[in-house]
Amino acid sequence: MFALWTNVHITTAFQHLRFQFGLKSYKPAHKPRLTPHMKSKRLAFAKEHEAWTSEDWSKGMFSDECTLQKFVLRKKRWKACGEKF
Repeated sequence: MFALWTNVHITTAFQHLRFQFGLKSYKPAHKPRLTPHMKSKRLAFAKEHEAWTSEDWSKGMFSDECTLQKFVLRKKRWKACGEKF
């Protein structure tokens, strides 16, 4: 039988999770939040193009907005080794 409560160093726990169960930690990516400036620009765009037909929209080209952040602290999560997200 084993003890229910044992003091274990965190490194030992991480190693056990990785080698015994095939899990390793990762930091999940976060979608950047919209700033008030971005929200107002989106609303202005929507109001300007409210009357557009589907033919007008088919002539446009769209891409995703991207905001980069450096040195963001995130909580660790666990995934199986070799598993892709």
